[in-house]
Amino acid sequence: GVTAGSETYTVEVTLGPDTVTSDPVALTVLALATDAYNNLITAAGPLAYWRLGEATGSVVAVDQMGSFDADILSNTVLAVSGALVGDADTAMEFPGTSKVELFDPFGLMTDQFTVEFWALSSGGSGFRSPITCRDLDATSGQRWGWTFYANGSNQWQFDSYDGTVGPWNSIVGPAVAQGQWTHVVGTYDGTDMNLYVNGSLAGTVANAPYVLNDLTPLWIGSGATEAGSGQAGSFPWAGKVDEVAIYDRAP
Repeated sequence: GVTAGSETYTVEVTLGPDTVTSDPVALTVLALATDAYNNLITAAGPLAYWRLGEATGSVVAVDQMGSFDADILSNTVLAVSGALVGDADTAMEFPGTSKVELFDPFGLMTDQFTVEFWALSSGGSGFRSPITCRDLDATSGQRWGWTFYANGSNQWQFDSYDGTVGPWNSIVGPAVAQGQWTHVVGTYDGTDMNLYVNGSLAGTVANAPYVLNDLTPLWIGSGATEAGSGQAGSFPWAGKVDEVAIYDRAP
């Protein structure tokens, strides 16, 4: 990142035997206000926004919007360094055996949506999910809701489901950069779904059918939420997650 402060620079240009040096110019980089990101997200009006900056020993991940506080389950590591440079707010780390659980996502899952979060992968193999809210009928194979993954090929992946046995909607994005914070956004406007990674469009599925899930929990740090509240699930995330927000619309 760029460190806040001031430095003085000159530019030197050489053409043949002649060299010209500019007058010195001062460049000042301003420090980011520690609450700037929080203010930006809350002003955008998400339905839920978990900063995941709780202190060690906390058992509740507070929703900054006030309606969807979630439970911090065992083995989640709190107060680790976060994604935002210049912001003292911390993140949570998931060692593959933990999660944050919103037991009842009713009212949070909508027919149009945006999900955004920061994630840092520290390794692992196979599919690993930093955030999921899906349901699965184990008998019929029908699925509802959505999932974000680092997939088995170590690429970002955004899946959504339409209540059928498949094929489902899936966007595969760029490679997951191990040990680096990445901003991931998935959107659905009622017709098309999009995946953005670090601000760049990674893929689109047009005319994507979708049926929401509001019967099984939302998990941060694990997948396969159809397992139900308090269960182990599958596809555990190995790494950190920070600044999760969910909206009832797409941009």
